[in-house]
Amino acid sequence: VHEYLGMTLNFETKGKVRIGMEDYIGAMIQEFPERMIGRVNTPAANHLFDVRANQKHFLNKEDAEQFHHLTAKLLFLSQHGRPDI
Repeated sequence: VHEYLGMTLNFETKGKVRIGMEDYIGAMIQEFPERMIGRVNTPAANHLFDVRANQKHFLNKEDAEQFHHLTAKLLFLSQHGRPDI
């Protein structure tokens, strides 16, 4: 078993390789702030694409950096671990 770029490469079965990113996903979930952990029926709310020109509420610097960091990790996962997503 080897780790490479967040992927676990398992060569234990002769002639086969099992590639997984379960450890990467688990570590990423642990990084999510407590207020973001929960369940919803759909990730897309009705107002997802509404533009509010006068909106003054933005993420603070720390939350914005964390959002960017986690979004980048999710994009990496979608392109390397599950290209069908």
